[in-house]
Parts: sequence; structure tokens; C-alpha cells
Amino acid sequence: MYSSGPSGLQNAPVTKIMLFGSLGVNLMYNYFMIKKGGVVSWLPASVSLLVGVIERTQILSMISNQFLFTNVPELVFGSIFIYSFRLFERMMGSSKYTAYIISSVSITTLIQLSYSILTGEKAKASPFSFIFSTLVLFYRDIPPTIWFKLFGFKLTDKFFSYALASQVLFTFPQNLLASSFGVLSGLIYSSRLVGLTNLSFPRPVNNFCTKWILPLIQSNDTTTRGGNNRRTTTGTSSSSSANRNTRNGGPVFQNLSTNTYYQAPPPPTPIAPSEENIETLVNMGFSRARAVEVLQRTNNNLNEAAVII
Repeated sequence: MYSSGPSGLQNAPVTKIMLFGSLGVNLMYNYFMIKKGGVVSWLPASVSLLVGVIERTQILSMISNQFLFTNVPELVFGSIFIYSFRLFERMMGSSKYTAYIISSVSITTLIQLSYSILTGEKAKASPFSFIFSTLVLFYRDIPPTIWFKLFGFKLTDKFFSYALASQVLFTFPQNLLASSFGVLSGLIYSSRLVGLTNLSFPRPVNNFCTKWILPLIQSNDTTTRGGNNRRTTTGTSSSSSANRNTRNGGPVFQNLSTNTYYQAPPPPTPIAPSEENIETLVNMGFSRARAVEVLQRTNNNLNEAAVII
């Protein structure tokens, strides 16, 4: 399947909140809550009142339905998509990815309202609205990494995501309208005319979340750091061995056939990491020290740093 970076939820705190929050809320809703007349019977009166208000208020109901799966099979399929979409958080950064989620939910809610006004029918969105909205970004922005043939047809690794999405529509046809809302929402978000792709949270909000919320959900990156330390040590050893015979400037190489020496040009002057690139990597969930270290190794090349980190 398409490459989404390291396995697990490392450097994807927003995806972690979405995944485990969705699992917890939906399991409670589907298994432990006994609903009577749309209101949970055993909850405290104040909470039951809030549930009733949400169900009676059209806009709040439209928003809450986008986070609630109706059964366990939907939850399983949806969790697979939410987990795989962590590559967008790693690409955009947690701040921009959160802004995208809010934008997607808001656009889908407006589409639902417009549909209800025009048709007179009550439209119901679902979490698949967000999933199909993100599939639009997946189609537009994620390049394939593997090509293969199946029954004579040329396919890519992205085919499996589209096949899973098609299976969702065939298995849960009640989500067809909600999914179409999501596709339209994704097209609106990715349109350059609207300009939503540049939205992100203000810096004070980012700093607050990084300082107080991220440590609560982000696990220690011991394995990666250990691996990087090993790679750095090996690289240092190889570098010292390669530069054993040097003069002023770059390393000196010997032509064995003519027994002559020639000198490579001196290495380029290192470029100090820019504050903008450091902040971009920090917003993706990495520590500032780690961001500075990788940018120094890549001469402030953000693309190479994002791959190495």
C-alpha cells in the first residue's frame, strides 16, 4: 500500500485522538447506552438533557453525526481509513491537519443544510463524509509508489484504498448520500478559489497545545532516536575513514592505473536551519531539538528532513 511513513501513530497525535476517541465514543454509544425515545435512560438528567438538545437541534445533530458510526462494521472500516490517513497529518503538520478537519466538518454541515432547504428532506451525514472528503485529497495529492498488473489492467497501490471505499458504499448503502457530501466537501476545500488549504491554528494555540496537550498523548521516540544515534555513529566512522587522506579542501582520491592523485572540491558551506523550517517540523509533532538536528544534516532542506525524520 502507499507509504505513510513509520508504522503506528508516532508523530500523529491528532489521528491518535480521532482514532481512540472514535472507538471509545462509538463503543459506549452502541453497546453500553440503552436509548429510549432518543435519550439515554441511565445517564444523569443534565447529560440526558444535553443529548436530547443535540438530537432536536438540527445543526448540532448534523455535526455530531459526522463523528458517530452506527454499527461495529462501520467502525472497523472507518478506523482503517482514519489510521491510514495519518500520512496527511505528517505531511501537513498537526496544526494544519486539525484546521482541515474543522473545515471539512463545517463545509459538510453547510452542504447538509443546503440540501435540506432545497429538497425539504432531512439529510444525515456520517463519519464517512470526512473519510470521502479526505479521499479527494488522497486522489489529488498522494502519488502512487507501486505499479502492478491484475488481469491485464495496470494498477497502483492506491487501487486498494479505492476498492475499500467502494466496498464501504456497497456494504453500507445508507452512507451513499453522506459520502457524496464528503466528496463535494473535499473538492471545495482543495479548490484554490476558496483558499482554505492555507488555514492553520494561530501560533499561541500551537504553542499551548505543544506544551500542555502533546506530552499527554505523544509517546517517547526512543526507538527512532536510538536508530538515529546508531546511524549517526556509523556515518561518523565511515566519514573519518573516507577522509583519512586529505589535503586542504575536499578528500583526495588515487587513480590506481596512473598512480596519480586528484582532489575533490571542498564540501559546500553548511546552511543554518531556518526558523520557518524548524517550526514546520515542530508542528508535525517533532521536538525542536530533533528538528534542528535533522535540518543541520540536510543543509536546511525541508523535504529531505521530512523523509529522514
